[in-house]
Amino acid sequence: MWFALNPPEDKTQHLINGIILACEATFLFKFVLFDVIKHHLKQEPELKRQSIWMFIPIVLLIVYLFHYFGAF
Repeated sequence: MWFALNPPEDKTQHLINGIILACEATFLFKFVLFDVIKHHLKQEPELKRQSIWMFIPIVLLIVYLFHYFGAF
């Protein structure tokens, strides 16, 4: 949201902001994936289901990242 409200001043800052978004999405995806795997291995289906729902904001962030770089 910060990058949407404060657009970059030049192409270099645009690229840096995109790299920050990509790193954020990667970290969050890894964090949630490990959480889902942990609940799967502990056989906790309710917590696993709740953890899977946390993928929705990450997918939206990835879609925004594609939009940010001009894919659509």
